[in-house]
Amino acid sequence: MEARVTVVYGKQSSELSLVAAEGTSIAVIDVKRRIEALLNVPVEAQKLLCKGKELKTNTALDLSSLPPKVKIMLLCHPSAAARATPAAAQASTPDAPVAAPFVPAPSVEIVVAAHQIRADVVRGKDKMAFALDSTATVGELKVLVAAKTQVPPALQRLLSRGKYPSDDIAVASLVVRGKVTFMLLFDERQHIHNDVARSTDEMTVELTAHEAQFASLLHKVQRNFFDQTDLMLTVAHLIDQVEILQNNALIAMDIKTSPELVAVHDRSKTLLAKVEALASQVRTRNG
Repeated sequence: MEARVTVVYGKQSSELSLVAAEGTSIAVIDVKRRIEALLNVPVEAQKLLCKGKELKTNTALDLSSLPPKVKIMLLCHPSAAARATPAAAQASTPDAPVAAPFVPAPSVEIVVAAHQIRADVVRGKDKMAFALDSTATVGELKVLVAAKTQVPPALQRLLSRGKYPSDDIAVASLVVRGKVTFMLLFDERQHIHNDVARSTDEMTVELTAHEAQFASLLHKVQRNFFDQTDLMLTVAHLIDQVEILQNNALIAMDIKTSPELVAVHDRSKTLLAKVEALASQVRTRNG
């Protein structure tokens, strides 16, 4: 089975054809590999959203469940952006802490005793494994990670199941099916703040333009001075643009929210409802 999707990455949209080798499902990891080849965003740096839900790497996507013209939103984790442009990130945040280059330690097999738990720490394509006492905390794990990577605990951010557990949390409380996996990120809070603030400003300008376009369309409808075909094409395009903006606002809020960003999201949601109502009104009037 084949399905065509639109991958939305910021203001960039790219068409992608997905083919299920057998049945109707394709592994999400294969989707991410296709996107890496298309947009040069590493698999481990991708977060994909489809129909409001995240596509987990270890799951499959049922192509038969996708509606026509479906969009997949691509979020590039900030850590990946920092790896790609370390000089730019440091230049924009001279006072922010900068982690030392990550040099993975040689991989060795570990033995996990009965009173211990296994913890894997992943950084890009590198994985470190640790056998921890059942009482070990996240802070103690960071000390072990520092010994292997030369990255101080204060500059480490360990991501587990979408959250950053505090240093006093017991690692054992995070175990799922016998082990726990963390993604190792570096402290890039200032970089993230600047990036989201810049994106918020850009989205605000874009949203204001969309609102002005809607006001113009509404005026034409109220005057009954429009061609239905042309108007519906314009409205459909505007709906697509506002949906993309609203999804980008949601993605940015997932990274770091702010009152200005929430306002952009709320305004885009209100505008989308108004544009869809206008489309319905025009269809009904000329149905």
